[in-house]
Amino acid sequence: MRKLILFCLLLFIGVFCSACVNSFAIYELNEKAMEMMEAGDKEGAIARWESIIDLDPDVYEARYNLANAYITANKCEKALEHALVAEKVSKKEPLANYILAVAYDCSANQLLETKDEEGQTVKIEFSTKENEVNAVKKYIDYLENALKNYDIYVTEMKNTEDSDTIMRKINEIKNTISTKKEEYKAYL
Repeated sequence: MRKLILFCLLLFIGVFCSACVNSFAIYELNEKAMEMMEAGDKEGAIARWESIIDLDPDVYEARYNLANAYITANKCEKALEHALVAEKVSKKEPLANYILAVAYDCSANQLLETKDEEGQTVKIEFSTKENEVNAVKKYIDYLENALKNYDIYVTEMKNTEDSDTIMRKINEIKNTISTKKEEYKAYL
């Protein structure tokens, strides 16, 4: 019996120490990623945050920061992927709704536009009208999801410094959706 108690105690200590080491590693990786991002090394920061996700896929801060890094790197679909998980694991953190709204908005814009060699925005040419209409439907869906998440953010974060900016963004998105629905009303 004594050996069993000693074994259980050692097992508990091992698990506890492992969790502490894992938490410390995550903290260190996050700090290094933040430094890299501030220094302009987006790809290095992304790699560090991806490493955190490998250690623990439910670390909200890593998902949030990774989504933000992908947005700044103009990899909107990857940002959306991580923002969706961040919102799920956040325990109702309003900033998770904010990054999700930004990721949806970013992804929506890449459905209908791209950048040319000089960095100029160019409309995407679709091979068929059906492909174009499907892209517009997805575009509207993404913008409606962005609206929903911006609204949650503004409601939860009453009177923040960026409330006016977010409200302008919400109105801009509403106008964009209305315009697209009018433009494609024969197809939607």
